[in-house]
Amino acid sequence: MKRTWHFGRRLRMLIGTGQFARTEQLIRLVAAKLVAPDVIAALDRPTDQVRIEGWDTIGARMEEAKCFLHGDNQGRDWRAVILGLRNDTGVKDLRVETLFSMSDQARLWHPLTDFLSDFQIQRQERELGTQALVPDTDLVTMDVAPLRLLGLDDLYAMQVNQPVSWSKQRECTQDLAAAAILLRFHQAVERHAMTDGLPHGLPLYATVKPVSRPMEVNALNFGEVATRRLSPVVGNFEARTAELVAEAKQAREAELIHDTRRLISQMREREAVLARWPVWHNPLKRHGFAEQVQREQRLTRDALQRMHGIEAGNADGETLIRLLVEARHGKVTPELLADLPAKDRSELHQISMAYAKMFGGRRVRAYLMAHPDRPAIVDEIG
Repeated sequence: MKRTWHFGRRLRMLIGTGQFARTEQLIRLVAAKLVAPDVIAALDRPTDQVRIEGWDTIGARMEEAKCFLHGDNQGRDWRAVILGLRNDTGVKDLRVETLFSMSDQARLWHPLTDFLSDFQIQRQERELGTQALVPDTDLVTMDVAPLRLLGLDDLYAMQVNQPVSWSKQRECTQDLAAAAILLRFHQAVERHAMTDGLPHGLPLYATVKPVSRPMEVNALNFGEVATRRLSPVVGNFEARTAELVAEAKQAREAELIHDTRRLISQMREREAVLARWPVWHNPLKRHGFAEQVQREQRLTRDALQRMHGIEAGNADGETLIRLLVEARHGKVTPELLADLPAKDRSELHQISMAYAKMFGGRRVRAYLMAHPDRPAIVDEIG
């Protein structure tokens, strides 16, 4: 246990200070002593085969992230970029989460920080005096489409494909593979930072981004966390950023149109089903369904008032739909009012329709069955 602790501490210090050659030498030495030839074979592969896919999108991510700023933060510039290797086993490739900070003030970022006392954190900070700290103020994360760390399939397999039964050899192999992954990650970040650069040459931090807690079930154990601060060259990202930002804007507009059409299609279908449901047929079930329809209408009216300043009064039906479309898009067009196919509606709505089909009677069932493209969920539940 003591040797493992010293190995992790020395590894963290070497990576944190950029001593990659000595780090690799240490991992190879331990792997030779513990007879882990697969780790050595993986380290023998050229380092330039490891790359971070999507590096040229960081500039666009910085611009897109500003859309999520509120209040006094709107219009402020980013002061630092953070790339966090995410220890999540639920993905095919290793994800690199992109974060941005408006402050260059920093404190220790460690998976155990939330579980340590102030005294323990201060002691850790003293121990890591040579290691870069990570800004944790005014952070905005862009994890919708994370970067990918590619070229480490063999080391990744050693982490996740070990036998279930515990053994000292299995644990050592996993720890060494994790150390090698961490080393190659930091090397790849430095290589990209020095060759491709970053917009405005902002400070860059490379670290590990924990899933949530250190004992998370689907989490890779990267051992000791090493964080490094770099000063990248200024990269020329203007053309690529403008192209990606324009594509993202177009995609958001298309998604908003699709979302609006889905909302109004579901509103129309719920109201049509309720109109065909006789008041004497399963009255308690009908009352529950009617309350759901009224609740959705009330939420829509409240959203129009709160977000757009539009007083909808007691509007419902097509009047409410037109108010919603005008508030979201500025004008009403036939395209925005067109219904979506039933298969494009939400799963929750499909469940609601299955409920109506089961309890609403013959007219409701006939109306729902008139949609040939309806997903199987309605038929199966009904």
